[in-house]
Amino acid sequence: MVIIVGLMFATSISYIVDVSTDFFEQDPDDLGEETLFIIAVIAYILVAFWMTRTKSLVPVIIAIIGSIGLIILYVFAVTDLSESILQMDTEKVSVLGIISKILQIAVIVALVIRIKLKGSVTSQVDYE
Repeated sequence: MVIIVGLMFATSISYIVDVSTDFFEQDPDDLGEETLFIIAVIAYILVAFWMTRTKSLVPVIIAIIGSIGLIILYVFAVTDLSESILQMDTEKVSVLGIISKILQIAVIVALVIRIKLKGSVTSQVDYE
């Protein structure tokens, strides 16, 4: 669990650093995307904290769904899809953006493994 939470915090930090470079350079009226990512980071940290306080799989499932959602949002933000569908300007892909996606995929994989392991432990306990 410590590794998963560490990966989630590393992902959050990479998002904060990546977004903060754009946050202070843009027009205050055009900060929708950056604000959305900052809110997502806060929610991500809260879910990580929740995971440390409970044995329930609910925060794990929320973290998986949130991670997939953030990856999809990032793809929209850096491709032409954002211009045509969301009417947002496309951004160039940054190194921190790629690092955050790699970390986020690692979080998803680790969370899925945790669900599988918890399921196998539960099934072993049921059979004993």
